[in-house]
Amino acid sequence: MANHRKTMQDSLNGQRTFLSGINNSGDEFPQIKSICFKYREYGDLPQYCYNRQGDCDRNGYEDIIDNKYLIGEYLDCKNERCNNGGYRIRFIIREMVRRKIEHQDGTIYCIGNEGSPGGRIKGHICSNYINYKIDISYS
Repeated sequence: MANHRKTMQDSLNGQRTFLSGINNSGDEFPQIKSICFKYREYGDLPQYCYNRQGDCDRNGYEDIIDNKYLIGEYLDCKNERCNNGGYRIRFIIREMVRRKIEHQDGTIYCIGNEGSPGGRIKGHICSNYINYKIDISYS
């Protein structure tokens, strides 16, 4: 098994920063009755992904998060060479809740880079991205 590369969510979990103080338990969004975050990731995906059936094929990796308690600040990038990467999804949900938006779709690009395995040397910007659809119902 390959070494675990550091993602942006790992960085937040290991430091006391403004963003890491946010509770991932869903308590930040008491007004959300239900949420469905559906996304498809494109770009460099792990080889195991191509050997599976169902949620992953040569057209990308697809998944659904339908529980507000499982939404972190960042969604991890699946590019095995990406360091400090991820997709900033909680910011989008915060803005939707603030503006009482029930549906939104769009594209988010990974913020990581393809540097050395330990992350000491920065390389090219990660080329992975996700297309997403978010549906929220409010209480």
